[in-house]
Amino acid sequence: MLKELLTHPMFLSVLISWFIVQTIKVFIFSYRAKKLLPVYYIDGSGMPSGHSATITAVLFSAYLETGISSLTIALLFVAIIIMRDQIGACIVGQQSVHLNEVMKKLKINKKLREDIGHDIQSVIVGLLIALVVSVAVHKII
Repeated sequence: MLKELLTHPMFLSVLISWFIVQTIKVFIFSYRAKKLLPVYYIDGSGMPSGHSATITAVLFSAYLETGISSLTIALLFVAIIIMRDQIGACIVGQQSVHLNEVMKKLKINKKLREDIGHDIQSVIVGLLIALVVSVAVHKII
């Protein structure tokens, strides 16, 4: 059973897509901070979107295996919801920037997290990485 899972094209597409986008994220945030930040392997925000990469890998793998089916149509709607929610969460991060400024002026010693969600570019990059990985995995396996 474990061998079947570890060699299944959908599982590999999701795992490889997730690993690639999270590795890119670690490099980007580590470069900005000038120190290694492996915590971004598990962080859910920033460029590129691990959310969109993961759901796109599931969706496109299902499409490559079954074509247009009830499964792929359902996954398409799930993907749209996930990606839309992540873009919406980015607005919360933008609001946090302004709230932090207000709290600083009021001398409130607390800071809200500002890097929440994804912008549209992050979602698109995650989606494109997953498309490429899914096609490559399905051609190889």
